[in-house]
Amino acid sequence: MVRYETLAVLAVFILSLAQAYLVVVSTEDVVSEAALHGRATSGAGSASLCINWPSEINLGDCPVAINQSTEVLDYTHTCLAEGIHPDDHDVLLFSEHVNVSGLNFSVSTAGLVTIWANQTGVGNYSVTLYAEDIFQCPFVSEKVFDFEIMQINDPPRLIANIPSQDIPVNIEISAFSLDDYFSDPDGDPLVYDVVGASEFEVILEGSSVSFFVTDDFCGEEHIYFTATDVTERPPQNYTVDSNMVTLNAVCPPEEDDDDVGRAPAPPPDRCTPEWQCERWGRCYPNGTQSRRCVDLAGCDPNNLERLFWQDCEYIPDPEPEEEEVVEEEEEEEVEPELPERERPVLVDEDEREIVGVIIGVLIGLSVLLFLYVLFKKEIKGAYARLSWWLTRKARKEVLLSDAQKEELLKLVSEAEHALSLDDSKEFKSSGKVVRGIVSAQRLYVKHALGLQLEFVAEDLERVSQKKILHDPLRNVFKLLFRKLSYLEQRKFFVSRLHVSLLIEELRQLVLNTSSYSKDDYGFVAKESPVSGSALDKCVALLYNAMVALEFREVSAAEEKYISLLKFYEELPEEKKSLVYDDIARLYHNIKYVLSWA
Repeated sequence: MVRYETLAVLAVFILSLAQAYLVVVSTEDVVSEAALHGRATSGAGSASLCINWPSEINLGDCPVAINQSTEVLDYTHTCLAEGIHPDDHDVLLFSEHVNVSGLNFSVSTAGLVTIWANQTGVGNYSVTLYAEDIFQCPFVSEKVFDFEIMQINDPPRLIANIPSQDIPVNIEISAFSLDDYFSDPDGDPLVYDVVGASEFEVILEGSSVSFFVTDDFCGEEHIYFTATDVTERPPQNYTVDSNMVTLNAVCPPEEDDDDVGRAPAPPPDRCTPEWQCERWGRCYPNGTQSRRCVDLAGCDPNNLERLFWQDCEYIPDPEPEEEEVVEEEEEEEVEPELPERERPVLVDEDEREIVGVIIGVLIGLSVLLFLYVLFKKEIKGAYARLSWWLTRKARKEVLLSDAQKEELLKLVSEAEHALSLDDSKEFKSSGKVVRGIVSAQRLYVKHALGLQLEFVAEDLERVSQKKILHDPLRNVFKLLFRKLSYLEQRKFFVSRLHVSLLIEELRQLVLNTSSYSKDDYGFVAKESPVSGSALDKCVALLYNAMVALEFREVSAAEEKYISLLKFYEELPEEKKSLVYDDIARLYHNIKYVLSWA
């Protein structure tokens, strides 16, 4: 009896396996072998088959050519890959490990692909992506992602500080080669220049530097060198500055009484260039003009002609309409006058009334102009208060995500730390401290408006009109870009207080255009003392007003704005331009915060 039961169980088991085999064979008629994946299980007298389908990997808009990042340009690329399953199973994405110096490649399980590479990561890559569906018999699909990291121009670098130099008078010395202090990661040739030399003659022949100073000058002078790379790869004409180099003229000791009457030693023979120059050319929009000069003395046969540059004030051409108006006025002036006999001798009653009205209007305008000049600060303050009072209430503009907000606030903290480690009273606009703040401000505009990092004024105008609802905030972005362009394109010194103002304004903008509440405040800001020159007082009040706006103390910011107008009016005309845009940005910042705070 036991033997019959065993035979029955064995028969059922064999029939179950046969049934599973028939299911597989019949399924192969519908799908190809490559599209079928399964797992068979068996138990006592039963068998089951799990059938699954492969997922597809859609790379979407993931680029196949990506620019490398440099020290000044961040080309971190992100795109979204998607795992698609025929039965709508959830799909997890991952990739093989990429261990390449200078390349970071990652894929999140949700499909976010992040690619970053620098100079050492330039080249072609093939990375395998995997998609695994969440099912009882999961299927792992794969797809090769081919992409290329494109090489772009890296800025040159200062690899060592140039030492100070002692220059004997009346002797030309060959000092050093600038190639020992500058380098270019791409191996591009460098063109050198010198800034600040007036008493010393600095001779640049390629990278070789020579100095000469006459005995008419005994003292020190501070200069620095610039290196510009020459390349056809964009972005072009990167420039980096050296450290400040002190030049000391070594003069002979004063003569003793025994040497009185002794003839001085003749100066060494030295060829002095005699430059004959053409007139200065037109002033270009970037504020420079040039002229060609020829050395009549022929000191250097290989460099008889040289192009000299200087700064100038660019004046745009007048509009055609204005020219037509001028021509009409000139035509009116040359019209022949009426004969003397046709002029009325007496003025009738109607004409007297008209003349009286005109004189009254002129007197009234003169009085208003006098009152404006006398009470300019009070009038501007009253206008600002009225404008703020009329500001319509609206919702706060949230332009930053939480991750972008935290990234920018971290950069603000790093800039403050860098400033605290440097006790300089002034900073070069092209130096590391100011450049770091300017880069952070440019990154803020990029995040807030969704622009590329190297955006221009036209991009900012176009996107801000669509994305920003508040007119005052739109004006803030416009004026901020003008400040960034000025700092990026000009070389000058910035006071320590003004650097602090740049940092504080960035923090204020980040806080007031993100989801940031008073409960989130994790920092302490101290007001700057209002002292020193009228310019220093203006900058200090600007700084204090930005601090007040960070804590949404709008009334305090308004009072500081009204106070700084007094010191602004005390400034000479040539210094008002140094803070005019800053004051305008503060006015619009107050108006923006007042609309929602």
